[in-house]
Amino acid sequence: MAGGRKRNNQHVKRQRVKYQQEYMYGNVAPLPDYHPEVEPREVEPEVEHQRVRLDPQIKRNRRREQSLSTGYSIYLLAVSVVVVAICIFYLQLQSENMRRANEVNHLRNQLTEMTEQNNTAYQSISRSIDMEYIRLRAIEELGMVSVTPEMVIEYQNPSNSYVILHNEIPTTGIISQ
Repeated sequence: MAGGRKRNNQHVKRQRVKYQQEYMYGNVAPLPDYHPEVEPREVEPEVEHQRVRLDPQIKRNRRREQSLSTGYSIYLLAVSVVVVAICIFYLQLQSENMRRANEVNHLRNQLTEMTEQNNTAYQSISRSIDMEYIRLRAIEELGMVSVTPEMVIEYQNPSNSYVILHNEIPTTGIISQ
């Protein structure tokens, strides 16, 4: 082993440690006080490294390997541009999404306000109208009468659609198809 450490098999010995066993109360047992007796290593005097001159061809090869080639530089530039473009596109989508979410919240708030205004107006109108007064006036002044079961004519609808009344409903209650 030229230039390396010399191993002396006589100095490498297994050290045996004697432990005394005691019962320890609690959940944490202290570590034993262990101080191995190790012989100090012999320090070799430092050998001055002589500067070895490298061959110029080796220097050129190292410089060439450490430098970036033009193709790799273009590849890195293209990948960087694509990554930046994707990030910008993502941020634009995120911004548009946030803008639309804010618009939806604004429209919901407007709907809530309008619904509240309509309910308030309906309640004030319904409180101001006296339905009994209207019924009495219609009966006394306009000659209207209350509906009796004899006045109701039931008819059979030929389809499930709505009916537009163009003529009188016949008394038999059957409408021709």
